[in-house]
Amino acid sequence: MESSKNRIDWVPTLFLTLSPLVSVGLLIYFFKFEQFHFGYVLLFLFFYVSTLVSITAGYHRLFSHRAYEAHWALRLFFALFGAGAFQQSILKWSGDHRIHHRFVDTDKDPYNINRGFWYAHMLWMFVDDGRRDEPGYDRYSMDLKRDPMVVWQDKYYVPLAIFMGFLLPGIIGFFMGSFLGGLLFGGFLRIVIGHHVTFFINSLCHMWGRQTYTDTNTAKDSFLMAIFTFGEGYHNFHHYFHNDYRNGVKWYNYDPTKWAIRVAQGLGLANKLHRVSKVEIEKARMAMVEKRIQMASHPKMENFLERLQVLREKWEECGVAFEKKKAEYLELRRQKVERRCQEREERMRTLKKELRLARREMRRALSQWKAESLGVRQLLA
Repeated sequence: MESSKNRIDWVPTLFLTLSPLVSVGLLIYFFKFEQFHFGYVLLFLFFYVSTLVSITAGYHRLFSHRAYEAHWALRLFFALFGAGAFQQSILKWSGDHRIHHRFVDTDKDPYNINRGFWYAHMLWMFVDDGRRDEPGYDRYSMDLKRDPMVVWQDKYYVPLAIFMGFLLPGIIGFFMGSFLGGLLFGGFLRIVIGHHVTFFINSLCHMWGRQTYTDTNTAKDSFLMAIFTFGEGYHNFHHYFHNDYRNGVKWYNYDPTKWAIRVAQGLGLANKLHRVSKVEIEKARMAMVEKRIQMASHPKMENFLERLQVLREKWEECGVAFEKKKAEYLELRRQKVERRCQEREERMRTLKKELRLARREMRRALSQWKAESLGVRQLLA
């Protein structure tokens, strides 16, 4: 049998090529012959947010990275509205994404940015490179193949996508006054915009931005991209700490997906949210700062690096002590109140005080390192 490797994959090629043209044509027709009202904006926003969050919080952080666990009702929501995003099934999307992380920036990366912006953005979907037929591909999605909901969605993906992506918004539009209006604003136009917003993560987020935590791959952090991608723009952090449910790790980082997952947790729909420790995150950031300093040329560079290393090691000691006490405190809090209740409560009160002191010491050590590194960078500038 002749291999289909590197042949044009006509279904995604035609859909991704024609859907923007159809959207423009329908827009022209609609505004010429139909009556626009604000309800169509709300329809667009509802389907846009529902489908894009199903990709970012569902396909990406839940199914691809197992960054948290979700109630079956939330998983069903992601499966249905994720299909309506027309970005393939959970099984295929997540399988490709895991391979992207495993082989980022290499020839095995499905959307390798080194092959150019447009290839990483969308052209990789135009070609059947045979990766899903290669031995070993399935091992990246074996857990997903044991998930009944993922298997069900993959089996019925086409009818689910057509119904959720086109028919449902069209039907809602019909009751608002125009089936075509619903099909356009809740369907075609929303799908096209959602596509390219998602595709920016694979293209622009590997080209423009800052490498805050690692420079071992091309992933970049970009606040601008975070705005458009519901928080996925903090891509450098994500590639280094991919199983953290947050992409914007700071409380003020714009990451609506992170906030949506927290809301789901509050409603009892999500649990076991995985968070990388602050110590590990700060260690990665420090390493990048020191690496950039080391690349500069100065006769006293060895002295600069030695001082930074001493301060960093002091901070790491404080961080390890803090994490150890925190783990003990959380373990005691999880334990049931039994015979030694008074002893347990006394230990928890002591640990609370020790945690406050440890946190204070950790922050003081970090401030000293930051002040020293800033002084060195200003001297080298």
